[in-house]
Amino acid sequence: MEIYNRFTDNDGYCNAYITCASTSKAAMAIDDVIIGAKSAEQEANFKFKLHKKSVIDTGGLPYHITFVVGKHYVITTNIDVTDGLCNGAVGKLVHLEFDESNTLITVWLEFCGSDKVGRKKRQKAAALAVQNRVGNLAVPIELRTANISLTSDRKCIAKRKHFPLTSALALTIHKSQGGTFDEIVYEYSKAHSQELVYVALSQHLLIDLVRERVSVIENKNTDTNTNSKKLAAWADLLCSFNSMCKGGTRTLPQIKSQWSIIKMTKKKIKSVERKNLRQTGGGPHPTTNPENADDIC
Repeated sequence: MEIYNRFTDNDGYCNAYITCASTSKAAMAIDDVIIGAKSAEQEANFKFKLHKKSVIDTGGLPYHITFVVGKHYVITTNIDVTDGLCNGAVGKLVHLEFDESNTLITVWLEFCGSDKVGRKKRQKAAALAVQNRVGNLAVPIELRTANISLTSDRKCIAKRKHFPLTSALALTIHKSQGGTFDEIVYEYSKAHSQELVYVALSQHLLIDLVRERVSVIENKNTDTNTNSKKLAAWADLLCSFNSMCKGGTRTLPQIKSQWSIIKMTKKKIKSVERKNLRQTGGGPHPTTNPENADDIC
């Protein structure tokens, strides 16, 4: 995983690498359906502008994707927040599913860091997973549709149908926050603030170290034996962190404070996503446990 400071650097790396990939891949571009254009010329102009727009402005659906089996992709819109399939989740492509006409209809991803991501989706698609001979951790991602406003009065729109994914071979530092990856590559520059450098490196390390000890560190019990194990786990984590992160020695209160911020950030993001889901007619599943907002995912 390459981590960049600027989106343009990140996007350029992804495009260059994907283009040169020699493994199994499939390219997919779409033809937007324009509704309300006053002329063929205006329709062509709208389509040209659409191709240049960011996924932020197109309902999370890109114009073009090249899928390469074995590479990572990031979800660009909220599919099912309660199932962990939300904007920013990163997964490795393990299978491409085509229909009888050789049209790509489903991509299967295995998500990094937690088997909780897509658990409900996997259960519903268990039989389909067997048919496609994919592992039990693979999650199917289907095509989605978005209506994109092209004029301020919303009388002219574009209908786009595509996969809500983009390449995650490289991510910006901010986009990578909270993620856990087997390996990362970060090219340091003096122009980068120390805060960005710290975010790029230490946060990923801390999440990995906590994950190894999470059953002890996040234990809610307060008895003497549990507290003793917690202290030992934190002390061991601090030693590992300082030996692996060369950006200066950290104290235990600093490490605990950083971990609290990471958890709080995740909790706020999930709260906002659930609020947005309710406002759009969705909402958390009635069996959703609110304590899961603090889960490491």
